[in-house]
Amino acid sequence: MLKLVLFCVLVTAVSYLSSVDLFPSVGALGWASEFWVFILAAAPVLVFQMSVVTYLSHLQRRLEGAELGDALTGLPNRLAFINRTKTMRLLYPQGVMALFDADNFERINDAYGHAFGDQCLRQIAEVLRENTTDQDVISRLSGTEFAAFVPVQSKTDVKALCDTMSDEISRKAQQTHAMGGRSVRLTMSIGVVQAGPHHPIDLLLSRADTALYGAKDSGHGRIVHWKDVPSTMRQAS
Repeated sequence: MLKLVLFCVLVTAVSYLSSVDLFPSVGALGWASEFWVFILAAAPVLVFQMSVVTYLSHLQRRLEGAELGDALTGLPNRLAFINRTKTMRLLYPQGVMALFDADNFERINDAYGHAFGDQCLRQIAEVLRENTTDQDVISRLSGTEFAAFVPVQSKTDVKALCDTMSDEISRKAQQTHAMGGRSVRLTMSIGVVQAGPHHPIDLLLSRADTALYGAKDSGHGRIVHWKDVPSTMRQAS
């Protein structure tokens, strides 16, 4: 923004100086007087230019924030997750990639309404935030799917995180909604893969997704590591 303002000032000044006789004849106002007259005349224009540039810069930051954030949960979205994970792995290339997905979520929406479903999604995000550190990268990838990249150097216990995500979400859902004595059952399937220093993020997401499908195929509400899924499934990823 500052560069653009300085450029506008420079262009305006050059344009003025090119049209002014730097050595006026006797009886003229004098170059210094004319220069200050120009400054006074140009000030409103410069202020307007600065205001426009400031507004556009602020608008751009807001748009960038909207593009990279999930409005419902406040978590980073998929694009932000990928970018931040790539950045984090420049410092900490090894770690664990985990995908979390709410099981049979359409039944929750059908039985209790979309407002309650949205509340459950916000609670999933809340539990994910409460059980990770600033070194971890978390996200709502899409729909009912969430993700976390936990570097080796992080103090987060991945197994404890997965257990908490599985147990706490179900407990919160049951506490949140008591509808005519009906029980709310919300489970999370979780796929986990170890991230080596040379594994690209696309490969890690693919393998974690394979492990997630393995968790769902084994009965939902499970935690499955990629290396433990059948070899036929692993070959596909």
